[in-house]
Amino acid sequence: MPVRVAIDTIVVAVLQVRWSLFVMSVRFTVDTIVVALLQVRWSLFMSGRVTIATIVVTVLQVRWSLFVMSVRFTVATIVVALLQVRWSLFVMSGRVTIATIVVALLQVRWSLFVMSGRVTIATTIVALLQVRWSLFVISGRVTIATTVVVLLQVITYKDFMRQILGSTTSDTYDLIIGDTDYAYNNSIDPTLSNVFSAAAYRFGHSMVSDEVTLNGTATLTSDLYMRPKYTLNSMTEVVEALTNEPLFRTDRWYTQSITDRMFEEPGSPQTGFDVAARNIQRGRDHGLPPYNAWREHYGLAKKANFSVMDQGSVRFSRLYETVDDIDLYSGGISEDNISGGKVGELYAIILGEQFRDLKFGDRFWFENTGDVSSFTDDQIRELKKVSLARVLCDTLTGLTSVLKNPFKAAGTSNNPLTACSDIADINIERRW
Repeated sequence: MPVRVAIDTIVVAVLQVRWSLFVMSVRFTVDTIVVALLQVRWSLFMSGRVTIATIVVTVLQVRWSLFVMSVRFTVATIVVALLQVRWSLFVMSGRVTIATIVVALLQVRWSLFVMSGRVTIATTIVALLQVRWSLFVISGRVTIATTVVVLLQVITYKDFMRQILGSTTSDTYDLIIGDTDYAYNNSIDPTLSNVFSAAAYRFGHSMVSDEVTLNGTATLTSDLYMRPKYTLNSMTEVVEALTNEPLFRTDRWYTQSITDRMFEEPGSPQTGFDVAARNIQRGRDHGLPPYNAWREHYGLAKKANFSVMDQGSVRFSRLYETVDDIDLYSGGISEDNISGGKVGELYAIILGEQFRDLKFGDRFWFENTGDVSSFTDDQIRELKKVSLARVLCDTLTGLTSVLKNPFKAAGTSNNPLTACSDIADINIERRW
């Protein structure tokens, strides 16, 4: 198992930052910032994990000296929140892959890129940061409010969902941004269902490929686990590899990097685990009903016998006594993909309902115009221009072109390699 940082160490480090930067002083000095950084770094060093958290701290430190002294309301609140969010990815869970490192660093880089000259701190918090804040400025005054996770919402529903569920299913659940007028429904519960988080949304493990080509060299995916060094000086190359190389289709087949070497510690062979086996066991631990029970629940025909399974009928007959015993994860991942999508019909329903509830059950969804803190129509039109392609262009050094939709494979229709100068950008200064 990966080395993990004790929770008390994390809490102490976060409290040190908050106390030094937020509680003790209204004005900030470089001294208090540096002391807090050293405290965090020392805590991480003592816990045996000076990894990506240190990288993030360093990135933040470079920008702090440029603007923190001149900001009237607490930039420390922003920094502390960013660090707290990142702990779970970089330190506490110990489950760091090259993809999660890249995505998280891009988020931090873009937040800093936007905050450091393109727009004011206040409008950045309102529109772009991927956490919920308690303070933002409207018309020059500080107001208590909660902001929408706009960047994540737009990219997920505009760029990502159609690739996973296909156009027909996405339209069925009104997931496409801009297709219909948005109407918040306070009777919808937007919390994650157990079946979604413990089984259906883990379909992507089947899509992980064996290799990633970095700087022209094929590298085993399993050799990238727990090695943040690959992102230090080659962020652009890593992203280009992740966007240009096709993933495997969702099915019952998994690569060795997933079944034998998941999160294997560097220099310690046979310390990895089988993520597919863990997914099956998780479903049992969570008390999820079997595969056929879920098909019946959602109005789909139950599988009468092993021979009618889309994939692996012989293997299933050897492992399970009856078709009604098949675990949800095993059965769901073995269905043929729906037209235009990346999952089978059962998982498509589960994902469609969940993302529909997340959209229409969220009072702070960015398209909701019925609240005092809502965006204006002009602001909403600008925010809909946000794209993963634009984020990559804004944050990666030396990147001059990118796939129009990085979630789609290179060479597919309507997804050309596009110059960064031709990727739509949001004009917050004009609209705000």
